[in-house]
Order: sequence, then C-alpha cells, then structure tokens
Amino acid sequence: MRITLEHLRAFVTVADLYSFKLAARSLSRTQPAITFAIKKLEDSIGFRLFQRTTRKMRLTAEGERFLPIARRLIRDFDMALEDLSALAEGRTGHISIASVPSFSTELMPSILREYCDQNPSVAIRVSDGNSSDIKSQLLRNEIDLGLVSSRRFTDQLVFEPILQDEIMMLCHRDHPLAQSTGALEWQQLEPYPKIDAGLHGSGSARDLLGSARLECSTTTSLFAMLRFNLGLAVLPALAARSLPPNLIARPLEGPTLQRTIYLAKRRDWTLSAAAETFIDDAYKVLEKQRTEIETPHIRLCIEPI
Repeated sequence: MRITLEHLRAFVTVADLYSFKLAARSLSRTQPAITFAIKKLEDSIGFRLFQRTTRKMRLTAEGERFLPIARRLIRDFDMALEDLSALAEGRTGHISIASVPSFSTELMPSILREYCDQNPSVAIRVSDGNSSDIKSQLLRNEIDLGLVSSRRFTDQLVFEPILQDEIMMLCHRDHPLAQSTGALEWQQLEPYPKIDAGLHGSGSARDLLGSARLECSTTTSLFAMLRFNLGLAVLPALAARSLPPNLIARPLEGPTLQRTIYLAKRRDWTLSAAAETFIDDAYKVLEKQRTEIETPHIRLCIEPI
C-alpha cells in the first residue's frame, strides 16, 4: 500500500497527543478513520508503531525512530506547498526591470519601497537604459518589464502608456534665458551652445535644436556641465523635476513637444506572479501619488483606480 501524507499526519498527531480520540478531534476526523490510518501505515512498513494497553499507549522502539522522520517529511511537504503558494501569489521569485533614467530616479524608488515592504522575498534587479536598448533586452528575454519612451517595432511587444510629460529647457541660473519667467520659444534657444542629453536624436527635437556642442550620456554628467554654465539642454519634465542647485527649467512652446513613457512587455509571454503583482502595486502607488506627480507639464496616463 502507498503511504500518504494523511497516514503520516495521523501517526505524528497520535504520537504527540497519546490518544486516538484527541488526534481525531485535532485533525477533524473520526476516531475509526485515525485508527484505520495507523493500521494501514503499520501494515505498509511492516512493524507496529504503538504499544496499546487498556490504560495507556506509547511508541514502540521502531515508532520512536520513525517519528522524527515522519515529522521531517510533513514539514518538507508543507514548506514546499508554502513556497509554491508564495510563488503563485507573487510573494517570492525574481523580477528584472529596465527603465529610462527619469522614471528610474523620480518614480521607481517609491514603487519599490511599497512593493519590497509587501514582498520581502522577491529579488528585484533594476537597470537604466535608453528605450532602444530596453526593447532589445525584452526581445531577448533578458528582462521581464521595460519602461520606455518609444513604441517602434511593436509587433512582439505590448505597450501601456504610463505618463506623459513635456520637453523643457534646462540651464544655469546665470544663463541669459534663465531670466525669463514664462515659456520660451524654441527659436530663442538658437543662439546659445547646446548640450545633447539624448533628445537631439529624435526628429522633432533635432529639427528644432540643431547641432549640439557637447554630448552627455547620463543626466549626472549633463547636470555637471550645466552647473558650469557650458550651455543649455532640453529634457522631459520628469527628468527636470529634481534639479540640482543653480539649475532652472523653463517650458517650451511653439510647438510643445511631449514624451510618453510606456510599460513594455513581451506579447507572447506569460509574466510571473511576482511581475504581475509588481505592475498592480506600481499602478496603485502612482495613483496614490497622482497629486504629487502631476504638474502643468506632467500627466499620468493610467486610469484612476
């Protein structure tokens, strides 16, 4: 006969309580069912587990040796089920996320704080990158989720709009354009040296800005150049939300350029429960912070929860 987990639980419970009646009550079974389970277990292993008298019951020598083994088997099984349940519910596992830098620095920390507090057993890897590289990582199955600002080559990817912000001008407070308190026209930027922070590669911005004297691959280096008043730059409003001292941002109009940040996923891929839970929690955090995030130049695209 095959030994089942019910047989082992019956044996351990009877051994703990020294009573078939109490064991039956503890396991919500009838006493005959517990007696039958112990008998079948003894028949299967070929020796008696209990010595029974009219007055008391105790484990046999074989029962004493088998008891810790039975406890371990039950514990291992219960732990395995708990691990599977946690994995299914998204409470454990691994998530790999790549994000455009502005979202990563401005919004991701609060999302991760909330998610990590609720899911301490989930390991998360976050990396920065440009949209093209992030989409390539998604297509190569190197990451689970991407936050990008472009939807090109969409056949294998799904995009959900998260946030939209305007392109703004950044410069040192001693720069001549810093003296303006309102919106600037793009043509007002023309006479001044420019620092390319990545937007010169896009068609509309390139046509409006012209060539740049300096190029920076990160906002860290860009802000350093701006602090030395080496030129002006244009960045999305989200990236300009937390500027270092001595730097200012001004809106641009005529035309007003906008950027959209999308949550990108592979189309034919089922996300893990941990990743699905992360998305749900991220939307909840963003909705909770909507009034703090949104400005005249930044707008959340997610529907109110």
